Amino acid sequence: MDWGLIISSLYSLVPIIGVTAYGPQIWALIKSETLQNFPFTTWAIWLFTGSVSFIYGAFKLQDLLFSITALSNVIPIAIVMALAAYKSGFFLRKICQNRLSEQFALLVIDKAKKRYTIYEN
Repeated sequence: MDWGLIISSLYSLVPIIGVTAYGPQIWALIKSETLQNFPFTTWAIWLFTGSVSFIYGAFKLQDLLFSITALSNVIPIAIVMALAAYKSGFFLRKICQNRLSEQFALLVIDKAKKRYTIYEN
C-alpha cells in the first residue's frame, strides 16, 4: 500500500471539500436581509493568511496542488467578505462619504425598518 499516493489523493479532495463548506455561509449571506455583528476582522485575517499561503505556494514552493488548495480558500473568503460588506451598507457609506458634498443630503440606511431616510445638511 502506497501511503504517499493515498495522502496525495486525499489532499486533492481538500479544495472540493473546502469550497463546498463555504456554500452555506455564502447562501445565508445572499438570503439575509440585514447583517449584524459580522466579524470582518476575523474574515480579513483569513483572507490575508490564505492569500499569503497561495503566493508562497505559487512562487516559492511552485506546488500546483498546494496553490490550488490555498486559492480555493481565498476565493470563497473574498466572496463572503464582499457580500457582507454589501449587505452591511459599507460600499454605500463610502460612496456617500467620498462623492457627496455638503450641499447634498446625507444618506442614512435604516436597516431595521428597511427604508432610506434622507437628512439635509
